[in-house]
Amino acid sequence: MTTLFLTVGLPGAGKTTRARQLAEEHSALRLTPDEWMIPLFGEAEADGKRDVLEGRLLWLGLEALRLGTS
Repeated sequence: MTTLFLTVGLPGAGKTTRARQLAEEHSALRLTPDEWMIPLFGEAEADGKRDVLEGRLLWLGLEALRLGTS
């Protein structure tokens, strides 16, 4: 059974650490916006680009679920 794990919380709350644990435990694909922003845009908050990136990562996560990947 495929599963979507969605983590939300304040900065520094441990979301990425927990996401790494879940990905390892469940052989799941991990899509973390913080790890994409700087390589793509050179900064963590790039004039609304984070919203676009998060939308695309959500789409990708749902597509992965449809294909049977947690």
